[in-house]
Amino acid sequence: RDPATLDAHFAQMRAAGVDAAVLSWTGRPGGAVSDTQGVSTDSAAGDALAAAARIGMGAAIHLEPYEGRSPSSVRDDLGYLVARYPSLYTLPRRPCGDEPRLPVVYVYDAYHNAPEAWAEVLCPGGAKTIRGTDRDVVALATLLGPEDKDLVERGCFDGAYSYFATD
Repeated sequence: RDPATLDAHFAQMRAAGVDAAVLSWTGRPGGAVSDTQGVSTDSAAGDALAAAARIGMGAAIHLEPYEGRSPSSVRDDLGYLVARYPSLYTLPRRPCGDEPRLPVVYVYDAYHNAPEAWAEVLCPGGAKTIRGTDRDVVALATLLGPEDKDLVERGCFDGAYSYFATD
């Protein structure tokens, strides 16, 4: 995690035309702090975000699954990320109309929770909504196939991404 090495890697990405890096993140201390394979990435996130800021690149979070992850725990994760890594909210972003430049969070395996549970956190009128708060993000759900369209729409995700080849 040498800053010079991180800067060199981010500079190489920038020179190749990459304008944002996606950082795998496995959870916050005090909660589950590793993915299903025992890997913890929180301690490295700050170093990577600092390097991105020094080089002038954006960064996004790929929120990995962890034991006990739920939409409510993801809401808590976002609060932690705001407090611990405020640069995540100030890194360069592409503008999107009149929308604020929010961080992008890829929620891997979001389909393990019902759309109604995600709606509480991601819909503007949800009981625990992040919308319009300091925890607000562009939330993208893993899309395994056409059947997951319901999760994206009813769960109020901002979009979807494919991690695997899909129809």
